[in-house]
Amino acid sequence: MGVAIAAGAPDPLLRGMLVPVPAHPLRRRRHGFNQAAELARSIGRAAGLPVADVLRREAASRQQVGLERRARLLNLERSVSLRRPRRSGRPGIEGALTLVDDVYTTGATLDACARALREAGAERVTALTFARTIRT
Repeated sequence: MGVAIAAGAPDPLLRGMLVPVPAHPLRRRRHGFNQAAELARSIGRAAGLPVADVLRREAASRQQVGLERRARLLNLERSVSLRRPRRSGRPGIEGALTLVDDVYTTGATLDACARALREAGAERVTALTFARTIRT
């Protein structure tokens, strides 16, 4: 999936640093990994881009699966934040950042992530996903 995304993504999206969307803690425990982080690493290898896992998801939010857009937006208010840096200084949020997620449903998760990055000083935030759900 990562190789396919890297091969087909417009050039402006393959600049700067890739930032995986953090998985909800329940999903991460159930799966044992964050699928967006795996996808970001794969895209990073294929496109020669660094990956910065700088976001975290608060456990207090409900899972997004099954929620309508309005409920998703309310659910994610302030539920995504920057991880604390291990060393002094900012955790790599300068310049152009591209969020990576597996599926775009309503955009609520990407909006929450982009908001957290912009509030932390990111200059430009774009997003790449493997798939998009379509409402019928």
